[in-house]
Parts: sequence; structure tokens; C-alpha cells
Amino acid sequence: MTWEVADRHLLTRNGWRNTTNNFEGFRITLGQESNDWELDAWGAQPVIRLIDKFDQRDKNQWFYGAIINWRRWSDIITLQPYYMGLMQDNHNNTQASREIHSPALRAYGILPNTEIDFDIDVIHQFGRDDGQRKSAWAYLFEFGYTFSQHTWKPRISTFYGYVSGDRDPNDSVNNRFEKFFGSARSWSADDNIVMENVKGPKIKIEFQPLPDLRIDGGYNWFWLASKTDRFNNLFGGKNNRDPSGNSGDFLGHSADIRARYKLTPYINTTLGYSHWFNGEFVKKRQLAAMGKTTDSTNLFYIEVSISAFK
Repeated sequence: MTWEVADRHLLTRNGWRNTTNNFEGFRITLGQESNDWELDAWGAQPVIRLIDKFDQRDKNQWFYGAIINWRRWSDIITLQPYYMGLMQDNHNNTQASREIHSPALRAYGILPNTEIDFDIDVIHQFGRDDGQRKSAWAYLFEFGYTFSQHTWKPRISTFYGYVSGDRDPNDSVNNRFEKFFGSARSWSADDNIVMENVKGPKIKIEFQPLPDLRIDGGYNWFWLASKTDRFNNLFGGKNNRDPSGNSGDFLGHSADIRARYKLTPYINTTLGYSHWFNGEFVKKRQLAAMGKTTDSTNLFYIEVSISAFK
């Protein structure tokens, strides 16, 4: 089974991967979207994709959680208290032993008598991670304004996110946030950023010039939350951390634009572009690993999604 929870930062269907997150287990839902409240709870094991045999569940890992959707005051605010947990054994010392607990609260809605919307998410993590005590946190804030009287319904929004990284590689506490099974796409259009050890703002504009055409674009800036921790997506996991902190903390900034068009009731298309500018940390780690640096990268992409049902 596959599904999404809350703002999809910790559990989502991955649109850019060949295979999305999939699980084997149970899921219980009480209530409906039309009710004042709804409970969604689950306990599942990730499915391991195998090339030459049937897929199998990961017997050494459990992912579980619950979320309550409280909509009594949904004209103003919807509350989503939730909890997610991950338990992983060391599988004969071939992987880290982990027990991570993650309580959180999300609140979103529209300020009364205005066109201003908001989305706030606060997450804490604690437990044990490969013999270390886990203590991590994340704060996500988004505010937007929609010009509802305009035919194109343009919306301008600002976002700021802070996701902790490990402060000291030599102590017994791991402050690196665990992203569970979330998506990188919500952070950066080019998938350069994942939800760990990162902080930064974003500005975004979106509008709908035609009934079947939606356009959005934005500008992002990214820093390491802890300059002594890693940048996950650099060099495939090697040379991506400077424990001394001397490489700085600025990762880079990026601009992106995307157009989504509904070609038919069954076919959706997307055309997008993203330009990434390398920051101080990336350039210094490139020099350390390769002896040279790059200034920027370009990403063009086309997506076509075909559905059997409307």
C-alpha cells in the first residue's frame, strides 16, 4: 500500500522515482473528510524492490504512526496533531539499530476576512540512533496571499524551514533530523535538498491562466542548519561533511519554473526548469574531493502522467 500524510514532508508518494514508497502492513481510518474529526493510524514495513524475484517486506524495520484531523474550526484553522515512529534492528550488525519517535503538530487555514493563508508545522524527534541519543527538530512556516478577484487567481507565498543537523560529531547526541519517507521535491524542484540539516527561505508565485493550465515559479536559498554536519545529496554520500565546520554553511540558491497542463481527462503533462547556483560549502567540498569546482547546474524536465480513471 502507498499513501500520503499531512503536508507530505515525512510520508509521500514519490513522483520522481521509478518506484514510489510502498509498505506491507495495516492501516485504520476512522471518520471521514466531511466530519469534524478523522483518525488515520498505521503500522507497516517498507517493501524492498527486487529485480529478479518478488518484492519482499523489510522484516527488520517497522514504520508506524497516527494522525488526527480536527476540522471543527476549518473555516479558520485545521489542526493535525500526529505521531510517527521508526524501529529498526541491526540485522546481525549490518545496519544501525534505531528507535525514533516523532510527535508533531500542524496547523493550516485562512485568516478571517482576508485572503491570507498559512501552514505551520512543528516536529520533534527523540529516541536512540545507532547507540546515540536522538534529539532533533523541525519548524516549517508558510504564508500566502491569493488575489481571488483576479481571473487567474494569482497567489504569492513565502516559506521558511529549519530542520536540525548534528551539532557535534564527537558527542553522544545525534541532532540530525530523520526524514522518514518524505519527499525532496517540496524543498527544491531539482531534488538537491532533502529534509535534514537545512534551513532557508523561499518565495513563490503561482497562477492559472487557463482552466487546464497552472504555472508556478520560485526562488530558494539554502544553508546548513549545522555546518559540522553533512549535505546529504552531495557526492552520493562521500566528502559531504566537514566536521571542522571550516567549509561554511551556505549551500546555494536556485530558481525554478513549472507549467502543468491537463491534456485530456486521463493525461497530465508538466514542463519545468530549475537553475542551481553553488554556494560556499558545495564549492569547498568539491575542491576537497575533485580539485575543482562548478558554479551552477541546469535541469530541464518533462513529465507525462497517464491515468486509467478520471
